[in-house]
Amino acid sequence: MRSWEGRLRCRVACYRVPVRWLTLLISLPASPTRHRVAAWRKLRRMGAVNLRGAAWILPETPETTELLQWLVQEIRAAKGEAVLLHVDQIEPITDEQLRRLFDQAREADYQPIIRGCREAVAQLDRHRAAPHTGGDALKAKAEGIKRELERIRSIDYFDSSAGERARATWEALAKRLAAAEARSQPAGRRRRASVPPRAAPG
Repeated sequence: MRSWEGRLRCRVACYRVPVRWLTLLISLPASPTRHRVAAWRKLRRMGAVNLRGAAWILPETPETTELLQWLVQEIRAAKGEAVLLHVDQIEPITDEQLRRLFDQAREADYQPIIRGCREAVAQLDRHRAAPHTGGDALKAKAEGIKRELERIRSIDYFDSSAGERARATWEALAKRLAAAEARSQPAGRRRRASVPPRAAPG
């Protein structure tokens, strides 16, 4: 089975409007707690929003439907109860209000990304003052930020404005990293890279 994140690439905008919703009602034994915690973690990584305690909602797509069907089986195997509903409306909440709930959840997810990019830029400034310290660690941190950004964008079902801000912040960091790497190359190597190859004699 592919990763949870890899199965959620298509945006809800690709599907019907108004959105149909999946509502998962779950109940798990209080002990052992690991089954309940595992279910909650999987739901959050899918981008599901908790509604009134035991109810979790996702926009209906083939991918989210399959993922929740698998989760229903896991919950039942852990001696819990799970019911998956396909609904057109969750009264008295409007579709617009539900979309805002998802956007708010993603905004909270994106904040560490934006903060991490800004911290990395500050590290780049310190690295420029002392160019022989921390370069590899900074690149590794940036790659981790990029992976997390891609994961969150895969569950940003309604393309929230926070996602655009996070992407722009990451792109600014990527440009700074590329410039820093170019500066770190020896001068002779930079000159050779900038000179186009000679044409072969005719």
